[in-house]
Amino acid sequence: MITSAQVRAARALIRWSAEDLAQAAKLGVATVRRAEAEEGPLSITLANADAIQRALEQGGVIFVFESEDSGAGVRLAKRETTAGLTRQIDAIEAHLANTSNEPPQTPKGGMERLERARKGDAVTKLKNKRTKLKK
Repeated sequence: MITSAQVRAARALIRWSAEDLAQAAKLGVATVRRAEAEEGPLSITLANADAIQRALEQGGVIFVFESEDSGAGVRLAKRETTAGLTRQIDAIEAHLANTSNEPPQTPKGGMERLERARKGDAVTKLKNKRTKLKK
């Protein structure tokens, strides 16, 4: 479970106010402030804690949990750009264009068709991501 310090740090990293987090998590501002008030694990319901964690993760935060080597914390997720997504799309499409159109009716050909279908799905997902980033 995330801690109140992680919530405060996460909000600071993405420059969200308590009101911003409350809106993103679909919770009241008082719930967010209560979650941040006490040290240690969050003193709110598990459902509300999950809503806060999901909202912050969608905002670009990655939670780092305590291990033998380090304490708990937060960091920013790597942001994707439309240019980076376009490069990935172009690379996959170029690979698909350079492969044979109809693999033979053999087990190996079946695997090739499956791989082409997977790459086609990946292109569709990347294009959808790029469209969302443009908005």
